[in-house]
Amino acid sequence: MSLIIVDSIASHFRSDNDYMKRAQVLWDIADVVRTSDCVCIVTNQVTGIDGRQEAALGISWATVVGTRVMLERIETKRTMRIVFSPHLPNSQCEFRVEKAGIMGPAGSE
Repeated sequence: MSLIIVDSIASHFRSDNDYMKRAQVLWDIADVVRTSDCVCIVTNQVTGIDGRQEAALGISWATVVGTRVMLERIETKRTMRIVFSPHLPNSQCEFRVEKAGIMGPAGSE
């Protein structure tokens, strides 16, 4: 199994308003994942619209995503939350980032 990581995909489209091109790139990534034995993790930025958070790439992005995970950090508390998944329940967990890697919350060892 292979892993593809695209960090901050929205940054590649910030100055490009060609929505058809944007959607095609996202569908191309999805096609690679569907036709090969790989997993793709893509990070996207969120933007605030009318007091709610929305994916920076908008609806073209929302239709391609298989599972949506929200990572949040409020002060020193980090949370990972399943926002959407066709096969996982909405849930969340706390985590911390150490030199040794990603760990459970303090005291969970």
